[in-house]
Order: sequence, then C-alpha cells, then structure tokens
Amino acid sequence: MRFGNFLSLKSSTFWLVSLALIISVAFPLLERNQYLIYVGVYALFTIIFALSWDLLAFSGQASFGHAGFLGVGGYTSALFVIAYKIPIVLGLLLGGLAAALVGVVVGVLSLRLTNRVAMSLVTFGFTVVTEAIAIAINQTQAYQGFDVPLFSTTYTGDYYNVLVIAVFTTIAISIIFASPVGLELSAIREDEMAAGTIGINVQRLKLFVFIVSAFFAGLAGACFVHFIGYINVDIFTLNNNLIPIVATLLGGVNTISGPIVGAIFFSYLTEATTFLNAKVQYEVMGAILIIVVLLAPIGLVPGLVRLVKKVLNSLGKATRTSLSSEESPVILNPP
Repeated sequence: MRFGNFLSLKSSTFWLVSLALIISVAFPLLERNQYLIYVGVYALFTIIFALSWDLLAFSGQASFGHAGFLGVGGYTSALFVIAYKIPIVLGLLLGGLAAALVGVVVGVLSLRLTNRVAMSLVTFGFTVVTEAIAIAINQTQAYQGFDVPLFSTTYTGDYYNVLVIAVFTTIAISIIFASPVGLELSAIREDEMAAGTIGINVQRLKLFVFIVSAFFAGLAGACFVHFIGYINVDIFTLNNNLIPIVATLLGGVNTISGPIVGAIFFSYLTEATTFLNAKVQYEVMGAILIIVVLLAPIGLVPGLVRLVKKVLNSLGKATRTSLSSEESPVILNPP
C-alpha cells in the first residue's frame, strides 16, 4: 500500500479518526478537573511508549528492556537541555536519536539469537546495564536525581505538547504498518524462514524496526521527564518495562488502535486505584487485568470489533428472515 493509498481512508475510518482527534483536542477545554488532565497527559505518554513496543512486536520480536531506551531518551534530553540550554523540542529529538543509536547496538546483538526467549533476556539485561551506567555517571546524581525543565507551567500546556508527539508517533507507525515494509514485517512475524526464501531481507528489516522502536521509546522517555520535571534511575525500573507490554496486550497487539485503547485503559485504571496502598493496588489491578484478558484474550479492540460484527450479522440475518417471510407469495388452494 502506497502512502497515497494510506491517506485514502474509508469514509467510516476517516470519521472515526476525526472524531477521536476532535475529542482529544477538546478534552482539556471541556474538562475543568486538572487531575484528570494530568492523567490524560500520562495516558498520551503511555500511548507513545506502547506504540513503540507494538512496532517491535509487529515484526515478531519481543523486548523486556524497553525501559532502557526510555531512560536513555529521558537522560539525554534532560542533560542536553540543562547543560546547553537548547529548546526542549530539540532535546526530545536528541533523546530519541540517542535511544536509536543504542538500539543499533542492542539490535545487532539480539538479532544474532534465533531464540526469542534469549533475545528477550538480552533486552532485559540491556536495561540493567544502562541503569548501572546511569548510576556511575556523576551528572545523573543516581538515586537522588535532578530537576528537569518542564514543557509548560500548566497541565493543559503539557497535554497539547504531548498530544502533538502522540499524533506524530501514531501517524509514523501507521505508515510503516500500511506500507510494503509492513507487509514484509507481517511475513517475517508469521514465518521468518519462509519470508527469507521469497527474497525478504529479514535481518535488515528486523534491525530497522528495532531502531525505530528504540527511537520512539526514547522520545517517550524525553516526554515523560519534561512532563514530571524530574528524573532519576527509577526510570529503569521493572514496572516501566512492563507498561508497554501490558498496554499493548490489553488493547490488541499488531494493531494501531489496540495500544492506544490499552494505554488509556491502563493509565486511568492505575490512577483510579491510587487511593489503595501499593500492595492492594497491584492485587486489584492484577485481578481486573486478568478478567479483561479472559473476556477479550485477543485484546479489547479486536474483541470489540468481533463482538460488533457478530451483533450486526445477527441483526442482518433477522432482518433478511423477516423480509423473506413478508415477501413470500401466498398460494391459494384451487376450489
């Protein structure tokens, strides 16, 4: 599918995307509760992070170390903005590029492994190594951390800044999914050996996706630190490794809408349970997530689409049956 064809959306898809964008833009203007706007900003950050992981999964790869790229992007942007007084926008770009450069190294090392479990362990080990490096560098102030310049002095300003980046991320990854490269990545995901036999350069494409995924994860990290105005080595924690995985699997892997819906659901669920103590919160969230996965094992978005299709098919059958019974001719018995 070419870029021009990608822009030629179905009428229903176009209006759905337009409605989602209008709601997103209008949300801070209609919602007066600043706390909910704060959660909205966190949800947008999670969308960027989840989409970066989903892109990697789209090619059949798995990462348990995306928090490493998150931290590299966050620290790079923070240090450059503070040390060289550059604009935050440029800091975001540098954060993403730094994560992409690191992604080249990690990608080359992990692609040498054919076992996906071993590859996942390599990416997780990368997070541990980056955390150790961050602790060793004096400028990061390790566990104490340091303040970072903010996007804006208001949550509304933060929201619109991160919304622009989230929209950019969504469009960029959508284009990859809809392009000939996306078709080749799908083939690699389904059967890597067969994809290689039909002329697809498997290793090159997998490395390309790894680098792009790392870039957007680093961009998400830069967004996050400039939103909360602070950074320390906690950005490398296991929880941050799990966030994009949980959000993507909840919404529906290998889709664009899945990570978006999953990120929003996960973000608001997290904030809705903050009144509980940490242990109970994790137990409640775990129970809710298990129930959601059991009810929609393929993800919220694909599950909902499947349900809607079943309902529409049932209604269509009922309508056809009703019409056929009404239109059937009446044959009178001869006298």
